[in-house]
Amino acid sequence: GVHSYNFGFTAATANLPAIAIPAGVSAAFWKFSVKYDRDDNESTNCNAGLVDRIAATLGGQALNQTCADIPLFLPVTFDLSAQAGQTVNLGYTFFAGPTQNNGQGAWIDDIEVGWTCN
Repeated sequence: GVHSYNFGFTAATANLPAIAIPAGVSAAFWKFSVKYDRDDNESTNCNAGLVDRIAATLGGQALNQTCADIPLFLPVTFDLSAQAGQTVNLGYTFFAGPTQNNGQGAWIDDIEVGWTCN
């Protein structure tokens, strides 16, 4: 269903279970699809301060973020090959700024983490 987030500041985090990427893999990846409907009254510049945004995170640090609407599910892929031999913590963060929010929020679907063995 549709859920409103019309209550000013909102911050949410969703984390995947920790994932051990084996050492010696030739490639590792994280794929998902994202759809995002933000507050139309705010800037799409993520550096503008307290604006609506969604981000993918690795170890709590943003890998990317967007402050612009994504009206249809968009596939996203990150290369995790550099994390081979490590346990990684992947997740998503969502932030809604202080204005009256008229967006519907964020959706994440089709999550996949995998690797190719040598």
